[in-house]
Amino acid sequence: GVELEDPVGTSDGDFLKVRYFTCAKGHASFAPVEECELDDRGLHRQPHRAHTGRATENVSASTAVLYQPMSDDDQMQLVKCLRTVGRLSAWCRLAGALGLETRNAYYIRNKGNSLICVKDIIMEWQRCYPDKSRRFDLLNAIHTVDAGFSAVAEKMKNYFMTLEGSHGPANSTPGRDHHTRAPPARPISDNEIMLFTSVLQQEKKISDWRKVSSALGVAVGRGLFSFMDSHDPFQRVLDVVFEWRKRNPGATSRDLIAVTSKIDWDFQRVGKNFSQLLREQDVEVSRANTAPDLPESNAPSMVIAGHIPPFVSLPKDFFGRFRGIQGDFNSCYLDAALFAMFSFSQAFDNMLINYPPCGISSEEKIFYCKIQKHLRESIVNPLRCGGYYTSHNHITELRALFNQLNRVKGLQDKEKDPEEFLNLMWEHVFKTEPFLHILSPNRKDTTYIYQVFVSPREAFPVPTVQQLLEWSFFESELLLEKDPHVLMMQMPRFGTDYKLFEKIMPTLKLSTTNILNQGCRQCVLCGGRASRLCRQCNETLRFPHFTFVNFCTMCYNTVHREVAPDHVPIVLPECTVPFGKEAETRAKNETMDLFAVLCINTSQYVAFVKCGRQDDAPWCMFDSMSDRIEPEGYNVPSTKLVDGFHDWVKDTDAAVKKVRQTAVRDIPEDLRRLFTDSYICLYENKALRKSVC
Repeated sequence: GVELEDPVGTSDGDFLKVRYFTCAKGHASFAPVEECELDDRGLHRQPHRAHTGRATENVSASTAVLYQPMSDDDQMQLVKCLRTVGRLSAWCRLAGALGLETRNAYYIRNKGNSLICVKDIIMEWQRCYPDKSRRFDLLNAIHTVDAGFSAVAEKMKNYFMTLEGSHGPANSTPGRDHHTRAPPARPISDNEIMLFTSVLQQEKKISDWRKVSSALGVAVGRGLFSFMDSHDPFQRVLDVVFEWRKRNPGATSRDLIAVTSKIDWDFQRVGKNFSQLLREQDVEVSRANTAPDLPESNAPSMVIAGHIPPFVSLPKDFFGRFRGIQGDFNSCYLDAALFAMFSFSQAFDNMLINYPPCGISSEEKIFYCKIQKHLRESIVNPLRCGGYYTSHNHITELRALFNQLNRVKGLQDKEKDPEEFLNLMWEHVFKTEPFLHILSPNRKDTTYIYQVFVSPREAFPVPTVQQLLEWSFFESELLLEKDPHVLMMQMPRFGTDYKLFEKIMPTLKLSTTNILNQGCRQCVLCGGRASRLCRQCNETLRFPHFTFVNFCTMCYNTVHREVAPDHVPIVLPECTVPFGKEAETRAKNETMDLFAVLCINTSQYVAFVKCGRQDDAPWCMFDSMSDRIEPEGYNVPSTKLVDGFHDWVKDTDAAVKKVRQTAVRDIPEDLRRLFTDSYICLYENKALRKSVC
């Protein structure tokens, strides 16, 4: 028995009605002695000895039987114990204790037969949690449900001990507790905050964000948080916890658990699940301890458990051969997309750590967890930690898993486009909400990737991505319902040959103000908050450098009505974004940061990726098939620094003019590929913490 400093345990010193010691509620845990260890701060208390006075060796030997998985005989014994105690009909409570759905699915499936329901629940539990379906897991799950189930747990424990020659409760030993170790004593990270919020959402306590705010001492007032104009409780909890961490720089995850566990019993369960999730995903894993020697040949990459965040800045020895994701048989579309999404950005990390969504079947949950674990531990973690390299065998396995969906043919051996793989992954595997909610005059559409459709225009011989976005929305009369946290734009090109523009200039800071339904647009004359849009001024090219010609009330009355009295402007919807003292005159510019570009040339995809979070961070080019070694027959992935990127790519008219006036053959090779072969641009909004930021 171990007395814990924080309330992350499961009892007050008793286990199965046997009192071993006394402490506060939730401060006791039980575990084999050999599995107890000091925490990171070196603080410890001497474990209390059980009153039976058994030796450590006998404790370890007697608990070995509890580590065995549940067998068919164990299932029948459980049914007998439930029937003896009179809890066989309470199979619904058993399902809830084991973390399964507590609806009437089992009852309907088995037509009310309680015996079959219990066996079905145990089988479903073993399928959904293959690593957590041992005998002591069953004891720990059911002994706290009620008095009846506590008696069942005691009978089952005596039965397990009988299998190894032990007899009676005198030789009983508490089963292993999942919450033996407290979270590490170090400042809480962005990953841990995201995990805590995900657990709240899973436990259906996300709507109690005001209780979290009150417990953390963060007063909620208008203008203090960005969520004041958002109805998303997930965003509200994130803002509250981030503000709490800002006010308490040394706060740890155990501090968060200790404070929120005092709210009520439901939040104590949230704290326990959060603590367990931290250990399972090993957020505290150290790159120095896990990274092997940097690979220099075709070798399988390692599998690294847990969740590892990306690098904040460019690491040492990142460039060279056998860096990135190794391609295999037409997999460059997949390699480039995954490298762009996960190498230096956390915009999509919620896919790696979120629980399966509610409302899906058990088979879909199992498939969700299988792909999530393989993607996180076999591809993303080695890329971020294990020598910056992922071998082709893991990509081949991922393609085989996606091919089991039977929705896109040829995923394992045919040439595909990145959007086919991404739409399949988000829509049919992770069930992700579409990133874009687009309003048109007749309907509302949702999508993950926005395809740009524009007509040629002489005013923009070398358009920027900013101009293409606004141009496409303007011509199609589209608007964004809300500001997205991720924006993926597919450039106007078709296949590998046809390109509408010879060169396209990437935009580093993309503004979405003019395409938001209630965005605060700027007046083209004074820069103030606009109230009217004139589409006729755009058509007559009175303002060739502006796609959306907006005017504030004063400029419209004093200038526009005098110059173009026959034009009929459109009254813009009122902006709902709060401002400070300059609210009446200045407009707010909503921007998104470019962090990756996918390019294609003759069916070969490469990725240009920003190596860090700073605006002046260097950029690299990744090619999963930069070379091929024969006769062994394997590809060599490589990454290299893009020299002169910030000299050519700038959000200025001078930079656009430089690219326009320079012949294609005179542009440096890597940058030439960026300007002429860009296919998908990836942007993230750092102000919206929808993911791990």
